[in-house]
Amino acid sequence: MDHITNHYTNKPISKLNLESICKPNIGTSTKNSTAGKKPTTKKTTIKPSSDQTIEEGVYVIRFAHDPEYVLTLKDGKAKNDNTVHLWKWRNDNSQKWRVTHENGKIAIRSMVDNNYALDVKNLNYSNNAEVILYGYHGGDNQLWIPEKQSNGSYVLMTAGNTAFCLDLYEGDAKNGGVIELWSTHKGFQEQWTFEKVETTGKLKTSNNQKSGNK
Repeated sequence: MDHITNHYTNKPISKLNLESICKPNIGTSTKNSTAGKKPTTKKTTIKPSSDQTIEEGVYVIRFAHDPEYVLTLKDGKAKNDNTVHLWKWRNDNSQKWRVTHENGKIAIRSMVDNNYALDVKNLNYSNNAEVILYGYHGGDNQLWIPEKQSNGSYVLMTAGNTAFCLDLYEGDAKNGGVIELWSTHKGFQEQWTFEKVETTGKLKTSNNQKSGNK
């Protein structure tokens, strides 16, 4: 049969036109279809621009929402697995940190002993993961990518997984406030300011140690 009749117009419809009517228009060609294929993801590396990078030097790292409270090394002791928490500013080396540049990222090292740095414990990139002090080895769990915010503060994303950043638990500014990782949302709980300070005395250093916390 070469043609059939359209019952609405009484005009013949060719076989070709019949196929075009019956065949659904899916809007994409078979050639370009991705059905049945796994999506591919392209790995990207975040490299901060010059205006995002914090200069090398010694800083007090303040909680931007309540700058009276600062990042503090518990009991002023530089040792593996020691707690880093929030504490009211008292102006000693347990509250001062040396920023150094490492391949476009920064390390945050204790002024009690430069051989220890802020560290994501056991490379645990997840919500509520512990942030501690540990012997400096330069792994991504000890490096941070700062992103400057419109209010002048910084969000500090871990170089190990930028989906997570340095966070004050529940934004609770108090002595002993818990420092942790949390999903990067750039809210006030994740905003920190860097106040450059003069150092007193000679920085304690020794041979860099390799830790097992990689």
